[in-house]
Amino acid sequence: ARAAFEDIRGTLSPAHASEHLRALIARGEDLLCGLRAPWLNAGELADSAHKVAGGAAMLGFLSLADVGRQFELAADAGAAELPALAEQLVDAVSAALTIMRQELAGMAIPAM
Repeated sequence: ARAAFEDIRGTLSPAHASEHLRALIARGEDLLCGLRAPWLNAGELADSAHKVAGGAAMLGFLSLADVGRQFELAADAGAAELPALAEQLVDAVSAALTIMRQELAGMAIPAM
């Protein structure tokens, strides 16, 4: 994830890279909260996973993007493997958030 992000970051200005990271971190945190909130329905979680997967793919976090897409499709279909995919998604989001926060801290760009 880090190497792919580095490649993509080279195509963005530091301000844009920082902005995209901040947005993806916020979406990832929201998704984690949603996955831990049993009252949310699968459709809401699928929408959230879709947004995270898209942002993750754009920034090179391909593993997160893949698990997010799998979760989205399973949630939309009401698939039986949804709980297992939710666990995988929690792990993928958590791991990616750690990297994103480290990258953002290393960029030393003030919040806008």
